[in-house]
Amino acid sequence: MIGGTRYVDGGVHSTTNADLVAGEQPDLVLISAPMSAVRGAVRLGPTLPMRQIARLSLAREVAALRGRGITVMAFQPTSADLAEMGNDALDPSIIGPVARRVRATTAARLARSDVQDRLAALR
Repeated sequence: MIGGTRYVDGGVHSTTNADLVAGEQPDLVLISAPMSAVRGAVRLGPTLPMRQIARLSLAREVAALRGRGITVMAFQPTSADLAEMGNDALDPSIIGPVARRVRATTAARLARSDVQDRLAALR
């Protein structure tokens, strides 16, 4: 509560806020979804329920955008990213290693020909 007004974290509604572009008609929407994970990446553990909810929410938002003819690319953690992230997102000692791991994952994905085709909308 701030100054008598109750606020709710935006993550309660959406972990990506991709729905905010629903009223627009962009050429391409890039979504960063760090709370989700690519299919098959999450193993049994304390983060599984949260990541499943985030993945379902992301899928719903992506489907709505694609249903309007909008090209969408969602970036989600891979199993290698999740291994680097561990189970404590607030651990300051993992920031550097996680950033390096995710940079490598993102660079590899951006180099793929199918991704290059989608990014052509930006040229």
